[in-house]
Amino acid sequence: IELLKIELEKSTELLENERILMENERIKQNNIQEQLEASLNEKTLDFEEMKRRLVKAIREKADLFNSLHSYEMKLEEEQSRKWVPDEDVLNCTKCNTVFGWTVRKHHCRRCQKIFCHNCSNNWIQGSKINSPQYRICDYCNEKLLKESLTPNDIINIDIINNRETKDDIDLQFEVRAERLPSTTDIQPTS
Repeated sequence: IELLKIELEKSTELLENERILMENERIKQNNIQEQLEASLNEKTLDFEEMKRRLVKAIREKADLFNSLHSYEMKLEEEQSRKWVPDEDVLNCTKCNTVFGWTVRKHHCRRCQKIFCHNCSNNWIQGSKINSPQYRICDYCNEKLLKESLTPNDIINIDIINNRETKDDIDLQFEVRAERLPSTTDIQPTS
């Protein structure tokens, strides 16, 4: 019986030591898990901030592109406006009708090219109050109508109308392993 008591005490002591080791291991694992969760939360916040900045940068890029494109179009249009002398044109620029005694030449006051009456029978008000109306060609009239019906400088109405980042925006990123720092390179932030 004494031997059994001694063996029981040894077994109890061994089991108690194992329990203490297991408890210490569990505490260690819990600490590691808490650190990983804190790191994950920090990375999630960083990711959300980077996503917000990316969406903002994309919008700013789109705005800049629209502005640049608009200015380029206006510059090109201004540079192409050159008063065409009457002597240089024998036919209507649009319908190719031959000018003569019955078909007169008319300058479009916007693009400065020469058209027949049928192709330039559009009128716009001058830019100043009480200024006369000006004759413009069908091409310029179509451009003006499109410009007046199209909202200015908008590529994607859905993105522009939503100026704040929504949580339900689904951005997918490809993360390449060669771009990720190794876990030994990561320094803890404090």
